[in-house]
Amino acid sequence: SERLARQSKQNLEAVTRCGTVLTQAYQDASRSWVELSQKQWRRNLDGLNRLTQARSVQEFAAIQSELAREGLQHTVQDSRTIAQTLVRAVEEASKTFSSAGQQSPTAVR
Repeated sequence: SERLARQSKQNLEAVTRCGTVLTQAYQDASRSWVELSQKQWRRNLDGLNRLTQARSVQEFAAIQSELAREGLQHTVQDSRTIAQTLVRAVEEASKTFSSAGQQSPTAVR
């Protein structure tokens, strides 16, 4: 019964550590998302200013297509940043469970 109690305690500690890691990751991802959204908002405002300075329809269309390309490029980069944050969190959570599994006996008799 002592071994079962010890294993239960270790499992609970692993779940708690994993919850902490995932909570931190969620906060980091949320913070990154807000920061990236603010950057995108500033880029959009700069793009609007560039559009208002266009002197011809052709220049307007060229600026607009460039802004669309840049917007898509930034979206991909920003998504990569968020994904990397989440991957690190999953890896850390996985390490937490792996270390708890190595400490716990594999079979209870």
